[in-house]
Amino acid sequence: NVVLYSNDKTVLVCFPGGYKGTFEIPEHVESLEERAFAYHENLTGVTIPGTLEEISKEAFAYAESLENITIMEGVTYIGYRSFYECTSLRKVILPDSVTGIGDWAFFDCENLEEIYILSPKCLIATGPVGTLGPAEKTVVYSYPDSPIHTYALREEQAFVSLADYVDFTINHSVDLTNELAINYDTATKTSAERNHHRVVRATGGTAH
Repeated sequence: NVVLYSNDKTVLVCFPGGYKGTFEIPEHVESLEERAFAYHENLTGVTIPGTLEEISKEAFAYAESLENITIMEGVTYIGYRSFYECTSLRKVILPDSVTGIGDWAFFDCENLEEIYILSPKCLIATGPVGTLGPAEKTVVYSYPDSPIHTYALREEQAFVSLADYVDFTINHSVDLTNELAINYDTATKTSAERNHHRVVRATGGTAH
């Protein structure tokens, strides 16, 4: 179960197939080889440091047991089919540093329920369908009048505006298996209000 790195330790070349559980990619890693974690059957969680700016092509594709991914501030690009058919994923949070999402990044993540995209300037490949998970299941959380909002409208995918919330913050945990925690300002939002999402769909209207 030895992780294979380049000689200077900046590239993670290959991840061992026999590894079980969660893994924190070391901060000395600056890039991943294509398909470095692909087809892994027993990886359940991964933390991706900000030193790794781009998640490479099909880096985690077909990692069917991957339930939790923690993407740290500093990552800028989610590559082509990087999480393709990660069928155990349920929630993904892309930090404000992520400014681009490649074709089919989360395609066929059939159990993905929520994806949070915190940069209003984040661009997304506009050709393929299903890049942000199945349109009939995955709710997209981002900002109105953004490229992500435009994509969600086109795909008729449920969209929640983060502009509706006050002091939306992300807390990064050192726990490898911990998801990014979402906190709302309790001084200005009651519990009921926080649970009452305003979902914007393809019509551009707001459901109260």
